[in-house]
Amino acid sequence: MRRAAASAVALTLLLAGVAQGAIRPSFNFDTCAWRATHVVIATVGDKIKVVESLRGDLAPGAEHACDELLRAIAK
Repeated sequence: MRRAAASAVALTLLLAGVAQGAIRPSFNFDTCAWRATHVVIATVGDKIKVVESLRGDLAPGAEHACDELLRAIAK
C-alpha cells in the first residue's frame, strides 16, 4: 500500500513539472458590449441594412461593409 502511494506521489511530482499554465483567449459578452463602438438592429436577408442604431454613427438604411461576416454570424 505504501509503495502504491509513493508511486502516485512520484508520478504527480513528475507530471507537475511538465504542466504549463498560460492565459488563454476568452470571450466575455458583457465586456464586449460595454466596449462596442457600434450597436445596431439590422435586417438579415440578401442585403443587411441597419434598422436602428443604438450606439455609433450608422444611419438607418445604411448597408454595412462586413456583409459576409454578419451573414456568417446570423446563420
